[in-house]
Amino acid sequence: DFLILWLSQRISIKVENIQTDKLESIEIEQTPDIGALANRLRCCLQEPDELPGDLAKLIDNTLFKYHTNLIPEVLSLYERLGVKPGPLTLITPKV
Repeated sequence: DFLILWLSQRISIKVENIQTDKLESIEIEQTPDIGALANRLRCCLQEPDELPGDLAKLIDNTLFKYHTNLIPEVLSLYERLGVKPGPLTLITPKV
């Protein structure tokens, strides 16, 4: 509530009499050097799974197939809505 009131300028804060020598200092947290850590790669303790003899088993063909099972439903929607089935065109905006 205080933050919203202060941001909407309903409350003003006077910060003129602050004694900086009595403020508590916040400890600085050190962040790791990501670049240095990237150069010091460590091996994983988990052993990798063995590859099958036939590498074609690793390919999932269901991810890259054309789904044509919805075409009959789409064509029936065209008929119910009274739209001519055809390629889509770009509608030019009116200026």
